[in-house]
Amino acid sequence: TSLTRIKFDELNQDFFPIRIKTLKKYFEMLKLKSQFYEISLVGSSTCTPVINYLNFGKELNKTIN
Repeated sequence: TSLTRIKFDELNQDFFPIRIKTLKKYFEMLKLKSQFYEISLVGSSTCTPVINYLNFGKELNKTIN
């Protein structure tokens, strides 16, 4: 069987807000936005649109395999 994007998002609808909140809280707590050049996504996160849509104020690097 295959997993569609719609089904994937549906299965993770409770997971995404928690992860997004955690990431945003982490960056706010560290107050490092101006001190880093880019954010590199590694692994399956590069294929997760909801993560790509987050605004960290920096370009997301998705070239690392």
